[in-house]
Amino acid sequence: FDELHSRPVGVLLSGEGRLCRHVAHLDCLKSLPSGRDNGGKPLCPMCRRQSGAVCELPSVFANPRRW
Repeated sequence: FDELHSRPVGVLLSGEGRLCRHVAHLDCLKSLPSGRDNGGKPLCPMCRRQSGAVCELPSVFANPRRW
C-alpha cells in the first residue's frame, strides 16, 4: 500500500454528499469493481456501503474545509 500523501486522494459520494468518512487513492476508487449485486455501483472497500460517484479531494493544506 502507498501512503495517502503520495498520490491524489478521493472519497465516495451518495445522493446527499459524502458517503462515509473513508479516504483512498483516487485511482483506486475509480477502479473499484461494480457488480450486479449492488446495482452496478461500487462499494466502499472499508465499510461496503454503496456509492453513487467518486470525488477528488484537494490537498489538505490548500483547502482543509473540503476534508
